[in-house]
Amino acid sequence: MKIPLLSLLLILALLVGCGLKRNNPLDPLGNPDIEVPKTVTNLAYNTSPAGAPQKYVYLQWSWDPPISDLPYGFKVYRSNAYFSKYEVVGEVTTTSFNHVEDVRQGDYWYRVAAYISYADGDLEGRACDPIFVRVLP
Repeated sequence: MKIPLLSLLLILALLVGCGLKRNNPLDPLGNPDIEVPKTVTNLAYNTSPAGAPQKYVYLQWSWDPPISDLPYGFKVYRSNAYFSKYEVVGEVTTTSFNHVEDVRQGDYWYRVAAYISYADGDLEGRACDPIFVRVLP
């Protein structure tokens, strides 16, 4: 019986991959002391009124803090389309953010992710679902 080369490589990869030791210090499966940030909920917004000389997007959200006293914060992301790349436009330690820089008339998508700071780095939780925001002229 002949085994195709691709199948043999796949089996080998599974055998080798499953035997690897987890060594990421921020891996909650490999380190039970690591807490994963909860997902932000209830993301809402207000925008500058039509005709306002200074354009802005004000975001608010809900988040249940972790049980621990670890330092945490939020990263605010923006994109010009739902499935495009999201860029960080701000970091805050409160559950609101007033975005003024680079806000112009147009359509945007925003999402927010909580993170917790550990000695080995920041562990970012899952970003909330994006919301559509239209800034009027």
